[in-house]
Amino acid sequence: ATVPKISEHFRFALTETFERRNFEYAIFLENDLTVSPDFLWFFRSTAWLLEEDPTLFCVSAWHDNGMRGLVSNENNLFRTDYFPGLGWMI
Repeated sequence: ATVPKISEHFRFALTETFERRNFEYAIFLENDLTVSPDFLWFFRSTAWLLEEDPTLFCVSAWHDNGMRGLVSNENNLFRTDYFPGLGWMI
């Protein structure tokens, strides 16, 4: 019963965002996510990727190992074939 509820929630949110309010982009966050100070800047800086590359579904600000001390280059972006969720822009 959980998956249909989540699906309906996303349907409502996407319809409200893009069809009813005509926003160009939307950022979706898990309700318990703590964001970094550059969170919005990151999405503003990567929005153009969604316009330029029709094969992209979203831009995500989440990486399981993306914490200080585990990242070798904080300026790299990675393309992945799985949906990373948590904090993403479509």
